[in-house]
Amino acid sequence: MIDQIDELWTHFDRSWPGREHRDLHWPGKPIEDAIPWFHVREVRETSTSPWTYVSVGTSLARPDARHEFFLQASEPSLEHVETLAWVAHWHVVRPMPLSHGSVLKIGRPWVTASRNDHLAVVRPYAFPPEIGNFHVGDDHVSLLWLLPISFAEARLIRRHGIGVFEDLLEASELNVVDRNRPPVGPPQAGTDSLSTLRR
Repeated sequence: MIDQIDELWTHFDRSWPGREHRDLHWPGKPIEDAIPWFHVREVRETSTSPWTYVSVGTSLARPDARHEFFLQASEPSLEHVETLAWVAHWHVVRPMPLSHGSVLKIGRPWVTASRNDHLAVVRPYAFPPEIGNFHVGDDHVSLLWLLPISFAEARLIRRHGIGVFEDLLEASELNVVDRNRPPVGPPQAGTDSLSTLRR
């Protein structure tokens, strides 16, 4: 187990070679019962880049769905550690694990005063491919991105699919870590149809 955790640390160190690193722990139940070794890596690559929070150990607790998760924010906060602990616990204990396209209702704004209170689970398409797919020993691990989204965007994903949402978000060029990011929506009449956006 220690060797596997070390391999996860090494991968994340290579993926985000930041000058500011912290290893954080969310205490108490239920995460300690489900994943006793669970930690979160907080890293910032430069003084102008977003803060990145990465789960460490989730993939070791669910052999049928070896995923780790990360989210990014414009400001550091232990809220993000709590969010990742909650997501990791959900992934491990639920009969159906999280995967690309899953949508989660957080139950609170992802950061204070934000309209976004859901998370979309997506592949890290905005990052080099080696970040999202790697091996720990002989086991393949996927790193999935938690994108804060609004209720309306959650409904859009459920109706039209995650690919449509990803295309709309990418085309919008909006800052995904902005707490005041406006929601993206399906094209209106007279614009490109949804069918042209599907992947």
